[in-house]
Amino acid sequence: MRLDKDGTRDRIVGVFTKLGLRPPVFLPVGAQGEYLSGGFQHQNRMYTIEIYDEDVLMHEGTSIYECYSREDYRGSEALVNSFTDHLSRYLSGQPWYKNALLDHVRSVLKRLRRPTSS
Repeated sequence: MRLDKDGTRDRIVGVFTKLGLRPPVFLPVGAQGEYLSGGFQHQNRMYTIEIYDEDVLMHEGTSIYECYSREDYRGSEALVNSFTDHLSRYLSGQPWYKNALLDHVRSVLKRLRRPTSS
């Protein structure tokens, strides 16, 4: 799997634009432009997004925000889709990871609380 760094950058910039936020300016890093790096401020914190040939991640201080699941790494498109979904959610004030188990439990509890017809 090899990411199209410019295409990935454009997708990330699109997330910021859609949310009405100023997107980071991505610059090549390294003698051969080994990766793209762009910084931005969000909720009084400085973040950096790095786009590599085979991965994309965001960090703030010692915290790293990235994709982990096997499904995220099925291919470059899946990884970019997952990362931009996480990023959009995070920039909108939600957690980076959507807690699928918690959502399932809430759904079950909601169904159990419904009145039954007798």
